[in-house]
Amino acid sequence: MGDNKKAPTTIYRYRAFNELTVSALCSDQLFFARAEAFNDPLDCEPCFEADSDLQSLKEALKRLLHRRVSTQVNESLKGARIKGPKAAAHAEIIASNEVSKTLADIAYHATNPDYTGSTEENEIWLITQEIEGELRQHYARGVCCFSSTNLHPLLWSHYGDSHKGVCIGYTLDRNPLPDLQKVVYGGRRSIKTSTVVKAILHDDAKAKKLLERDILLRKADCWKYENEWRLIGSHGIQDSPLKLKNVTFGLR
Repeated sequence: MGDNKKAPTTIYRYRAFNELTVSALCSDQLFFARAEAFNDPLDCEPCFEADSDLQSLKEALKRLLHRRVSTQVNESLKGARIKGPKAAAHAEIIASNEVSKTLADIAYHATNPDYTGSTEENEIWLITQEIEGELRQHYARGVCCFSSTNLHPLLWSHYGDSHKGVCIGYTLDRNPLPDLQKVVYGGRRSIKTSTVVKAILHDDAKAKKLLERDILLRKADCWKYENEWRLIGSHGIQDSPLKLKNVTFGLR
């Protein structure tokens, strides 16, 4: 998904100077954080705008729900060393039941007289909220953030422990080439459900790319000074796909 041809030759990660930082450096590892831990609560938290018909939204939600539940059930069965056709059939039944229950609940709540819209409008809104929740779970990845500069005073203050920390430089000189991705600044935070429908139901490659970009890489224009690039992976400590180049100590 990243465009490594446009990536800077060196990227930088500002860190406090502590035991965790030193351990990660010695082990050649990186920490991939959950988005909810970021200082910007809107990061990786777009809203979704319904511009699709009710049936398309239902089908998209069915696909998302079924994929998540069946995956979770299969992983649980695998952990219990249960596998084979019976395990797959069991996961299919549970996923299908969850889909039916969720859609029935939405249809029931759409008739709530406290809502001001028509039943169909209410159902569209409720399904859109469910789709939003499913996508946030699906894209709840670990994120490791970098900048293209090691000289920005605000970055040293915000992420380098007010110049008492360090700034670690990395290059992409590794095999395989790291999938470094540039943050997109500005633009709308909302994602149209028509993009979701294309990505989920029609397996549209362009729609998938737009969806991933707007969920994982889009930030408000006021953050542009960070010149941010990201690696996306699993949560927690991971072996670094980057090559360590240098370490710059803060003025303090």
